[in-house]
Amino acid sequence: MGSMTRGTEETSWTTRIRRAARLAGEVAYTRWRGRRHAHATGTASWRQAVEESSTRLLRSVAVDVEIRGARPLLAGPVLLVANHVSWLDAQALGAVAGTRFVAKSEVRDWPVIGTMAARFGTLFIRRGHRRDAHRMKNAIAKLLVTGERIVVFPEGTTTDGTRVAPFYSALLQAAVDAAVPVQPVAIRYREADGAPS
Repeated sequence: MGSMTRGTEETSWTTRIRRAARLAGEVAYTRWRGRRHAHATGTASWRQAVEESSTRLLRSVAVDVEIRGARPLLAGPVLLVANHVSWLDAQALGAVAGTRFVAKSEVRDWPVIGTMAARFGTLFIRRGHRRDAHRMKNAIAKLLVTGERIVVFPEGTTTDGTRVAPFYSALLQAAVDAAVPVQPVAIRYREADGAPS
């Protein structure tokens, strides 16, 4: 995946307030859309809802997604393996690929975000628990066999995107078990002038 860019000019308070209002509106819309499609997780209409909601949310905060490289694997089941930089990562990948995500179990309890994540089919894992990693690996493999696209962030944490942290590789076995491809994704954020954001 390419970079997400924003303008480098100083943002006025009026613009910030407008963007915050747009973001709040998009979050409300996404929650409603998630409730409406929660029963259809993994279907074509669900993927379209994820892509549209994610695109609208990114637009509301003035983030453009630029893809570099081919997208050959996104037509079928695939395990996407990405670095993790920001809360926007899920929106960017959702806009491009209409995917489900694996997130730490604490996210489920976050106000607003947790509800949205659950409604859009996020899989929650208890970090640091081998038994739960095994359970999650099996759940991911089962979903991949049915044709779904799943994103994992194997670093297990966010970084500034300039380096790759060590991987927790247990969940990658799901792709082997399901006999589906793994697509690496590199996420980075850039300002409009190309400088790292």
